[in-house]
Amino acid sequence: MARFKFKTDKYYAAELRKVTPRPIENHPTRDKIHLIRLEFEIFRIIDEMMWLRGLGFLASRDIVIGTLFDLKKDSGLAQYCEVLGLSEYHRLSDWKALENQGKWIKVWFGSLEEETDRNKFERIESFDPNEREKYTVKHVPFDVAKKWVKVAHAAEYLEVSVSTVRRKADKWARAGHDNVVRRGAGSQREINMPLLWDLEKGE
Repeated sequence: MARFKFKTDKYYAAELRKVTPRPIENHPTRDKIHLIRLEFEIFRIIDEMMWLRGLGFLASRDIVIGTLFDLKKDSGLAQYCEVLGLSEYHRLSDWKALENQGKWIKVWFGSLEEETDRNKFERIESFDPNEREKYTVKHVPFDVAKKWVKVAHAAEYLEVSVSTVRRKADKWARAGHDNVVRRGAGSQREINMPLLWDLEKGE
């Protein structure tokens, strides 16, 4: 399993965590266009419990913004502006200001994209703040933006011993999830925390 595969028959809740400028190799209109990556933390919507349960994963989309774009002619950009409540959209600073501001949307994932092995965003919708506040947000105990952690830290997050984490990682690696563990600096084991969390806790 190279990447987490989201189900394609339900909506997930998503909180915007980060907006990152991406490099553009050929840039003939410098400062007039920007390629940015929107990173969302993904939560399962559990209506029976009124929970938004963190899955420990980020999902991202890349979009192009700038002074050359007109929302009336770019339905894709217009949709993101609408669901994120963004009225000023030309400047990079307009988008950066959205980081960690409690901007929630709903995402319906589509099939895997062959080029990236990621689920595309099939549909996105606004997540009304009044509706969102009815749910209790259940965050995972680790930073979803930090993929690789030390074995000792993984043991703390899973509330098990270090030796148990090693056994669990070895078990899942033998089962075909070989990217659950790697050798880091000094040949020390590092754990793919979002992946191990998902394999152990399940959805």
